[in-house]
Amino acid sequence: FVREEARYRTRHGEDRWLEVFARADFDDAGNFTGCAGTLNDVTARRLALEQLQEQLHLVQELFEVMPLPIYLTDTAGRYVHLNRAFGEFFAINRRQWVGQAMAELLPADLATLHADRDREILAAVGQQVYEAQAELHGGERRDTIYHKVTLTKADGSITGLLGAIVDITERKAHEAAVSGAESRLRQITNSVPAVVFQCAIGPERI
Repeated sequence: FVREEARYRTRHGEDRWLEVFARADFDDAGNFTGCAGTLNDVTARRLALEQLQEQLHLVQELFEVMPLPIYLTDTAGRYVHLNRAFGEFFAINRRQWVGQAMAELLPADLATLHADRDREILAAVGQQVYEAQAELHGGERRDTIYHKVTLTKADGSITGLLGAIVDITERKAHEAAVSGAESRLRQITNSVPAVVFQCAIGPERI
């Protein structure tokens, strides 16, 4: 029994994909007598599959070149895919993170925070934005914003989460510096004694 897909060219010069089912027939003495089978035209299905593969390749390329750290996790919190920026941001070999759970890779406080947030968004099926620290290789912590969205199949079942990380460490430092400068300015202006004076219109007194 043979089953395969093969490309054939019609007499009009058109290429078609056919699904071939064939079997060998033998007589009672075991002698080969011929073949029997069917041919099914699967050109439309094959072209649709090729287009899907091209689209997935394009998505994969975009995923890789995005400057933001982006990751995919399954419903159990295991990393499924990490883009190049993610590996560079955390200074890790991202292939070693694939298949690992956050609880196995992140500090306990951060792992608990993200696990709680993940449960919320998986239950709500939507989007989520929150601030959290990220610990880089070597123990340095950065202030970040996590953007997450649930991933679903056509039937509505949840397959996991797509997350993106935005580093806001410099922005928060700048905001803190501006806030500190404003606070110092208020202290200075509040400490200057007020000058009270009166004046009257007229040549006789001022």
